Amino acid sequence: MDEVIHARGHENVSAEHASTFEVTTDDFLTAAGDCILAIEADRAPADFDPDFVAACRDADATITVTLEADGHTESVTGRGD
Repeated sequence: MDEVIHARGHENVSAEHASTFEVTTDDFLTAAGDCILAIEADRAPADFDPDFVAACRDADATITVTLEADGHTESVTGRGD
């Protein structure tokens, strides 16, 4: 299953939080949002397919997030819960 979100960067993106990252639909970002990777996302979890959301709640699920920006790609793998 795949879900795709498009968002944009912001001058206050620091991505310095040790254990969390977030993409937000908000159109602004303060320096305090150290877990934010991108703003103005075109979708939120409420827009995801309900089957995808249910699958993510399974503790045995493997979830991979792939981020692409300016020719760079990074993937992070975690588990559901």
